[in-house]
Amino acid sequence: MKVILAIWLMIFSCLNHACDQTINLVYGPFYSARFYNEYIFKFHENIERITGCHITSQLIPSYETYLKRLTQGDIYMTFVPGHYEYALSQYGFKPMLKGAVGAKILLVSKIKKYKEMNIRQLEGETILVPSIYTDAYLYLMDWLEESAMTGKVNIISNTSHDDIAVKLITDRASVGALSTTIYNRMPASVRDDFFVFKRSGSRHAVLMVAEDLPHAIHTAIIDSIPLINLGVWFEYYGRSQPDEHAKAFKRQLDALLKE
Repeated sequence: MKVILAIWLMIFSCLNHACDQTINLVYGPFYSARFYNEYIFKFHENIERITGCHITSQLIPSYETYLKRLTQGDIYMTFVPGHYEYALSQYGFKPMLKGAVGAKILLVSKIKKYKEMNIRQLEGETILVPSIYTDAYLYLMDWLEESAMTGKVNIISNTSHDDIAVKLITDRASVGALSTTIYNRMPASVRDDFFVFKRSGSRHAVLMVAEDLPHAIHTAIIDSIPLINLGVWFEYYGRSQPDEHAKAFKRQLDALLKE
């Protein structure tokens, strides 16, 4: 009886003290803290419950600071746009999950201001993008180049997709490039007031994890996939061939890290 009790106490102790380390996570300012909380709070909570590890997560308000922090080590995981995979795979990370497939970047404005699908109407306008390190910026540059509009608009960055949507809705901005992840959350009656100039192809997001991620945390992540509240997510270990945006971001990151 004493042996059985001792074994039970040992098992109970292991379950409640299974982890003596902290799982460090960082998130970029792609979205607001409120959105991230809705998107991944239960995912975090379940990993913490399964592993017994304490999760410390930080939303870094600067894109540059966020990217530099990722390359400094001691970060176990982060959710990023798909075009980050190629660059971060060379800085100690590997892809583990893929999801939110089908998201797109839109270039939008209020319908009352523009009536035709002609980007040349935007000459002289100010266009909001989340950051030069986002797909929204890279697509905008593609669209401007295609229309011989490079250098003919003003671009303001360093904000979130959420904030761009709010500024457009409240008439504090005329034009913005943002993700359908946020745009599609607007009520249909609000979206009806917008005109879509451009629409990108299908994009996705990736959960990048440290190359040396402990097995117990890996297992907990897999078990917690259904709790990610942003479309369908699945295991993803194949490293995709980089597209032009992935290569462009790699150049941007390399340049940033040389500063």
